[in-house]
Amino acid sequence: MNPRRAGADRAARRGGPVGPALLLLATAALVISSAAASAVAPNGNQLRPFTGTVTPFDAISTAGCGGKGKMFAAPSFSLTTGHGRLLNASTSARVCKAYSQDYAEVDGGFQLAINLTTVKGTNRLYVNGSYAVNGSVALTPGTCTITGSPSYADCQTEASIVVFGYADLVDVSTSREYALGPIVNVSKTVLNSTYWSGSGISYSSAGTSGPLSVTGTFARVAAVVPAMYKHDHYQLLLTIKADTIAEVITDHFGGRVTLTGAVASTTLEMAGHGHGFTLTSIGES
Repeated sequence: MNPRRAGADRAARRGGPVGPALLLLATAALVISSAAASAVAPNGNQLRPFTGTVTPFDAISTAGCGGKGKMFAAPSFSLTTGHGRLLNASTSARVCKAYSQDYAEVDGGFQLAINLTTVKGTNRLYVNGSYAVNGSVALTPGTCTITGSPSYADCQTEASIVVFGYADLVDVSTSREYALGPIVNVSKTVLNSTYWSGSGISYSSAGTSGPLSVTGTFARVAAVVPAMYKHDHYQLLLTIKADTIAEVITDHFGGRVTLTGAVASTTLEMAGHGHGFTLTSIGES
């Protein structure tokens, strides 16, 4: 994997479809109303245990001799309990003399296709649950030395964690899909860059090293959907994904660039048993 290309693709990949189920579905227009209605009480709604399918996914990508990625526990989800473990992983990258790109990324998550049971006349769908994200990002920028008057040169060090989840309604009978909106959106990034444009040197930085600890609920995800009919087959599609990345990169055209002492690292834990991702109930009205 080319770290430059991976960095450019990350935003698109986080928001894009995941898993084979989505490849068969056509996207249809929808009026989103996530803030217009409160979550309904669970009386008469769909409660755990749920029925449906779970599709976990994970990947480790590294480049250079200084990029290391570890996965301590793979993603998983229980339809019986509603508890999910998204990812337990770490990444690190440090300068390695033989390479200009030292990079590590660990991705993981799951896609849930939950069968809906009480759909006749439904025009609003609500998702209720919680999440907990614990981790850290750390960065030592190092020293960037640029000699020989290159046309451009860059030293960049980054550590980043992104956890993202979104919900869709699927009419399996007609192969239509309706976006309900995000349910999880957590991120922390620390970045340092030294850049030479040919006429001068510039520096930039963003974020601060340190722990990441976020808990939240998604009890107000609701959307207006078309009239639903009992004879059709509907599913709630949840895609939850995490991305951890550590990278140390030098790039130049002409001249010489040397980066020493740069280190980036991340840790992320979204465990099971109610301490990672929990789907509590599905409300229909």
